Amino acid sequence: MDREDPTARKRRLAREICTMAGETKPRYINQDADNEYHPRRREEESQEEKQKRLVFFQNTVNVFINNKVR
Repeated sequence: MDREDPTARKRRLAREICTMAGETKPRYINQDADNEYHPRRREEESQEEKQKRLVFFQNTVNVFINNKVR
């Protein structure tokens, strides 16, 4: 079974979330996915910053899902 590239997975999830939320422009979330795996950013980023970024992304996903459910 092929493993999906992490950036590709983030893009696919972003498209699905935007589709569920009725959005037509997932480019900003895709940009976040690109930035997340940029090598320079990972090297300069502390563990605390990484955790904050991941929590922010998870909260964003939850907001999209909750808005779709309502």
